[in-house]
Amino acid sequence: MGLDRPTTAIDPVALGGYLVSRAWERHGSWRGADVWQKAGHARLLVPPRIEYPDDDELLWAAIRKLAEAEGRSTRELLLDIAEPAVDIPFFQLHPNSASGTIPLPAALKAIQGIHDALKVSAQTVEAGPKLLYTGHRSKYVDQFLHDVRVGTTRPGSYIFDVRVPVAPAGQLTLDWPMTSELSGRAVIIQLYQASKAVHSAATYSVQQLSGLGSFVEVTGEGVSANLCRAMAALGGGAEQCRPFDIGFTWARVEATDLPTATLSFTQPMVRVVARAAALLEKVARSGGAAITGTVETLKRPDSVQIKGLLVTESPSAEAGPDTAEGAAWVSLTPTQFQQAIEALRDNRSLRVRGSFAPDSRRLEILPAPGGFEVL
Repeated sequence: MGLDRPTTAIDPVALGGYLVSRAWERHGSWRGADVWQKAGHARLLVPPRIEYPDDDELLWAAIRKLAEAEGRSTRELLLDIAEPAVDIPFFQLHPNSASGTIPLPAALKAIQGIHDALKVSAQTVEAGPKLLYTGHRSKYVDQFLHDVRVGTTRPGSYIFDVRVPVAPAGQLTLDWPMTSELSGRAVIIQLYQASKAVHSAATYSVQQLSGLGSFVEVTGEGVSANLCRAMAALGGGAEQCRPFDIGFTWARVEATDLPTATLSFTQPMVRVVARAAALLEKVARSGGAAITGTVETLKRPDSVQIKGLLVTESPSAEAGPDTAEGAAWVSLTPTQFQQAIEALRDNRSLRVRGSFAPDSRRLEILPAPGGFEVL
């Protein structure tokens, strides 16, 4: 039986749980049916259980009204009601085509971008933040991607809904993980946090007419060359730079304080994100690095964060160095750490030359011999 037809498979209890998750409130009853209300919407009558011949009709009428109120199909609504343990990030694109359609090349690039954004988010959960992820992905990342499903589009240009189970198959809750498999909720939270960091960095870069240093500063939040490249692909890449939106709704069976948020990327922001992908990859593959600036943070026993001018050298002799305003951590000897404390006290700058730490979970420079200097 299709989802578009009235069916006794509609569970009144599941529907009630869905209404609570969407801020509907129950206000008494009328002729045995619960009355649900929400400001600005018509009342819904939902029988608490299937008892009478017309209960099916009441349930179906409630589903139709609710779908109309949410501006989507009954099929999509019933799917959400039936799957309370699924997080749904969605990707809204704005191609030059009729609403609900997308040119095939743009669709292929977008699907690849969604795949890569989910993949790198899973790799970040598994291995921690990196500037650039290379090599083969693990079997746990593969299994996570295998469990992800892409839904049909809905009105609003072209929208990809991605359905991600909050926990691996066979695990009913996130509270007691029983395997090394990746939690879908953990991956989508990572995607949300990193996407928000990319959005903030791109907003700052565009509004302040600054360089790409804002991206370098948020690499510890999971912003990588891979993620920036995947997100730029949603807008058609560096060649097209179309605006897009990323939104998140959370499974109601696993409560979270994270908002049901939408991040909107304008055309200039997409262009900046594409450039940041190239910069972060160059930083990751660079032959050397230097930073000149002031101490931003001291972390005992041996680390300081310096904010200032970051210079990234290319491993290729033909390409010149890149410069950007940014921040980087530096690991120091005890003597150097004491000098950094004194430099902070005296408002003096530091210059550090060396190379990026390849496996660090933050942007970190390892000083070369003689590469630490108080200016």
